Amino acid sequence: MTFTEVLFPGRHHAVTAFQVAYLHRLLAGEVTDAADQPIAVADEAVVIWPVTSANHAWTRRNPLPGHRREALVERVSVASGLPSLVVPVPDVPQHPRFAELVVTTVATALAHRPAPSPAHTLVACSTPAVAASYRALGFAVVGVEDAVEAAAEDQPARPWEVVQRLAEGDASWRLVAHPETVAFYERYDVPRLVADLFADPVVSSEGDLTTTRDYRTYAASFETASDRKFEQVGPLLEPGRVVDVGCATGGLLERIAADPRFAESDLFGVDIARPLLDEAEHKKATGVFANPNIWFVRANILSGPVMPAASIDSTVTVALTHEVFSYGAGRADVEAFARRVHEHTRVGGVWVNSDVLGPDDPDRMVRLTLRTDDGVTPSSRTASWTTWLRPRWPPTSRACRPPVGSRSSPTTSRGSPGPRSPRSGCRRTTTPRRTSCGWATPWSS
Repeated sequence: MTFTEVLFPGRHHAVTAFQVAYLHRLLAGEVTDAADQPIAVADEAVVIWPVTSANHAWTRRNPLPGHRREALVERVSVASGLPSLVVPVPDVPQHPRFAELVVTTVATALAHRPAPSPAHTLVACSTPAVAASYRALGFAVVGVEDAVEAAAEDQPARPWEVVQRLAEGDASWRLVAHPETVAFYERYDVPRLVADLFADPVVSSEGDLTTTRDYRTYAASFETASDRKFEQVGPLLEPGRVVDVGCATGGLLERIAADPRFAESDLFGVDIARPLLDEAEHKKATGVFANPNIWFVRANILSGPVMPAASIDSTVTVALTHEVFSYGAGRADVEAFARRVHEHTRVGGVWVNSDVLGPDDPDRMVRLTLRTDDGVTPSSRTASWTTWLRPRWPPTSRACRPPVGSRSSPTTSRGSPGPRSPRSGCRRTTTPRRTSCGWATPWSS
């Protein structure tokens, strides 16, 4: 039997030097089968790379998005002279028919070619369980790394080991990755991305805060409440660059985008939960947002800044600060997050925050004060910024600006900031809504 194509399925977050050398040997007829007979491969044979989990990204399981992995495979193939075709395959749960899914996806994506068949397709796969599923369909399989007879310490590194070494700071990943992989990683800052993903103590391997949340119910509740939220916070926002931190599926941004005041604004949605952002991106692709200048960013607000310094006119956070408190280190992380919002807000911009706190004393106000004496906030910005939060319910919405009389009290072309509380520099509005936040311990100055 002579094979006209080699099916090489995998997630392909990295391509190793061994893999490229092995595929060249395979196409040259230098690899033998279990009977020690050369495997016959036609001169015009191509390698088909199904990139699995192509629609799943920014997680420890799949740190790179599918389009980056496709580009990596294409670059390695061209640079190394491997005749190749690349096919993205969507992420699915473990399923006994996974091999059939891959084969059918390849057949539909490459309709100009004969569908993969045991009669002319050789499968190259070194994952035993996956290889077994292809054998069950009648395909001949070669083991790639598993086909090498060597001592354990001499076994070639697999792609996931390249990523693991990179995450651990082990520079030897550069020695086993194909040179084009190394160059590609450096071009797109992959080492930092992978290190951050693997070091994050809060996010699961699937890129979510929790593995138990029902995201369908969660997303539906956010969408249902979007009109009420916009009525509450919308009038306090300033046009320009607007960011919704904790945007979920983008319901609030959908209402903001439909407001003529924000027709020329740039809108950003930030969230950490991959399923919610996937839905937000789907809504964007189907034209749900009236303002096309909208972007969604996956970021963990507990680990660092989410927007460039002094770049945002309006930040809105709804029912978020209690999540920061719960999933993070309590008061310390809430203060750190508030400082980041402070830093990414331009002078004269606003932060509209709506949440509910639950201290034992319902009459006590909860306060957070940010100062410049920590060496973080530039001296050209506010001397201090005090936010007052009303406990329990009804919740309050605040558009917080630099205190009146501070050396950075805003004077911009956008006009005066409007009425503010004499105590804190924040204007406040109250919308009754019965809710609770579950904070066990209040924090105050």
